[in-house]
Amino acid sequence: MPALVWYKDRKSNIANQAAAALAGLSPEEMAGRPDSDFFPAEAVARYREDDLLVLQSEAPLFDRRESLGSLDKPHHFRVDRVPYRSEAGDVIGLIVMASDITRQEEVE
Repeated sequence: MPALVWYKDRKSNIANQAAAALAGLSPEEMAGRPDSDFFPAEAVARYREDDLLVLQSEAPLFDRRESLGSLDKPHHFRVDRVPYRSEAGDVIGLIVMASDITRQEEVE
């Protein structure tokens, strides 16, 4: 799959290999820690605003454009967020899918 995919719980804790790679960490270093430990405050504020929208509405949020400049060079992403539900149907977090569109943005 050409996208980064990770899970965030209701407290914005993230943990998996794709998210860790994006932050330049191992999955063990990232496990159970909030996004604010890894990404710039202004970016986290935007992420959390969109996360909250998904958690409260229980509806997906598609095609958000985000930039992250803390990597070796600025990267641009197309981000989709969908609610993650327990077996009982309760929203317990969200799945975030991010596609790197840096090259496309540079061409445009």
